[in-house]
Amino acid sequence: MIHKIFFTIILLFLFSCSDKTEKKKVEFYYNESLKELKKGNYFSAIDNLEIIESDHPYSNYSVKAEILNAFINYINKDYDLAISAAEKFIKLRPANKYVDYMYFLRAEAYYVSRSDYLREQNSSMSARKSFLQLISRFSKKKYTPYSIEKLTEINNELANYNLDIGRTHLKRGEYIPALKRFENILIEYKKTKYSKEASFRLVETYFALGLIEQAKYHAEILAAQTTESFWQLKSVEFSKLYLN
Repeated sequence: MIHKIFFTIILLFLFSCSDKTEKKKVEFYYNESLKELKKGNYFSAIDNLEIIESDHPYSNYSVKAEILNAFINYINKDYDLAISAAEKFIKLRPANKYVDYMYFLRAEAYYVSRSDYLREQNSSMSARKSFLQLISRFSKKKYTPYSIEKLTEINNELANYNLDIGRTHLKRGEYIPALKRFENILIEYKKTKYSKEASFRLVETYFALGLIEQAKYHAEILAAQTTESFWQLKSVEFSKLYLN
């Protein structure tokens, strides 16, 4: 799916290189870039594109060069450069017919460059934001099903990340930071598979703080859920032992 999306766009460029109105010099650089791309010589391909962007910014090939530049950086795993190129395009050409592709490429670059859930999650947060923007702005485009799928994955990872930190705070008796993490899961990632445990951890944390009414409140919410779960049963057991 992902490769189809990327290469469908690029193929449009591969077969649009014969614009008679462009100067032969610009056309030469563009075609040379395509040749180098096909050979896998990414840096040489980018060098030719950058000549077009810097020396012929008003050429019809300039837009193509900007998009192709971002794409080559992506496939060469220079994700920061791909993101930077995509963001520049989005800012300067918001009405361009290919801007949706650049939104997609930016989101995908953030997605593939994210770290595992135990490390900092800046790239995951940026990927989430970018996919949400893509869906919001281009809801009827072909990118939406893929974006929703990736958002589900990212949300689960971010919920797990917050849950892991929250548990650590709870074990150390750092109850306020723990509360913030668990509450954040229920606000931002309520539909993830980690929300039920986050609810139970809130019950535990409020109880540890001596806030029995708040603990009962969250226990009742968890108990009222129609789908039975391990954390629901655990909450019922906890309530019988400590909250009645």
